[in-house]
Order: sequence, then C-alpha cells, then structure tokens
Amino acid sequence: MATLRLDDAAWNNRWRGRSTAEKVVLSAGLVAVALTAPGPAGGVIVLVVASLLACLWARVPVRTWSFAIAAPAVFIVLGTIGIVVTFGEPVGRVVVDMGPASVTQPSLWAGAVVALRALASAAAVMLLAATTPMPYLLASLGRVWGLRTLTEIATLVYRMIFSLLESQARIRETQTARLGYGSARTAIRSVGMLGAGTFIRAWTHSRRLGEGLAGRGYDGAWFALPSRRPVSGAFVAVALAIVAVCAGVSLVGPRWPV
Repeated sequence: MATLRLDDAAWNNRWRGRSTAEKVVLSAGLVAVALTAPGPAGGVIVLVVASLLACLWARVPVRTWSFAIAAPAVFIVLGTIGIVVTFGEPVGRVVVDMGPASVTQPSLWAGAVVALRALASAAAVMLLAATTPMPYLLASLGRVWGLRTLTEIATLVYRMIFSLLESQARIRETQTARLGYGSARTAIRSVGMLGAGTFIRAWTHSRRLGEGLAGRGYDGAWFALPSRRPVSGAFVAVALAIVAVCAGVSLVGPRWPV
C-alpha cells in the first residue's frame, strides 16, 4: 500500500503515544520564539532545536525530516525572491543592479528576516506533524467547539487519500506493464487516463461511502475517536524550559539591522 513518508514517521516515532497537548505546547512555543525573535539567533536556535528534538529524541528518520523541511523551504525561497528583488527607484545601497530591477541592502535583510522566521516556524510545525498521527490531531481539533464538522470532513478525506494512492499505484503499474510510458505521446495519454481513472474511483468511492454511512444511520458522531492520553507534567515542564532557553538565546543574540 502506498504510504506517505511523513505520515509513516508520525506512526513510528517515540512520541506517538504522548498527548497531543504536550507537543502542541512545545511546537507553539517554538513558533512564538521564531516569529518574535529580534535577531537571527532566534530563528537559528529554533531550527536547530526542532531538528535535534525530532531526530534524536523522537527518533524521526533524518532522511524523512530533511525532506519534510526541504518541501516548505522551496516555497519560502521562491517567496523571498519577491522581497529581495525590487522594482523602481531603489531605496538604500544597491547590491545588484539589473536595470528596472535591483537588489538593495535593505531588501536583502528583509528577505533574510522573512526566510529565517518562516523556515524556523515551519520546522516547529513539522515537529508536531512528524510526531503526531493525523487521526490524533483531528481528534484533538474535533473536541474544540465549532470544529467538529470540519474535522469530520478532514478525517474522511485523510482516510480516502491512501485508498486513492493505492488505486493510482495499481493503475500506473498496469500502464507501465503495457508500455504506456514507452514514448512521450503514449506517456501523455497514459497520464490523462491515470488522472481520469483516479477521479472516477474517488467519485465512486465517496458515493458508496455516503450511502454506507446513511444506511447505518450516521448522525455525525465519531466512529473511532482516539482516547485521550494523560498530559505529562514533566514533559510540559521540559518543553517550557526548552522554549525559555530558545527565547533567552534570541534576546541576547545580535539584532536584525532592519
């Protein structure tokens, strides 16, 4: 069965059995430090601490963690380009002159601030995602007033993703066995048929799922709600201490020049 690497890590790490609230305290604290740090030290320390906690304490595979961080890093870099490159009359010392566009020293610093804060915040959020299975996260959100319906929909979508991934893998395997990707022309045709087949299977699966739930008298109640896990005071204390140390490092470190 096709699986997602990050989801597989969430089910097989040492923090899986811990309460979601404990990990939310840690991740939210690290995000707060990353977003409010007055200098680069805050973002760097959050990025390093989140990586060490994930790989050494929670035992998330280093390769999986690297891919998890690399994915948002690509979008962060692309978004930062729009900040670094300015058009019109440059403000401040020009570092690179490209005619109508230019890169100035203030824009470089502004891009560095946004990129580092975004990457550190993404690492803190990934720490929660890589150590907590999605059903546990959705169950915790479902206990929040007003979010039950949304979490019900998200749970169904989550469960259908893997069924569709498996169906897609089987269709592609069949196409490959029949030389459906032997040339550019046949590959384009096979990709179109793959998308159409996956869409039809998703539509059919969702219709049958709705009919099955209606036939069983589904009234919006959770069928399998993960049990609440006790919150460890020791873990929360360690998490708050880690956040406090990161905040202290960010305060005593150098400031951004912008």
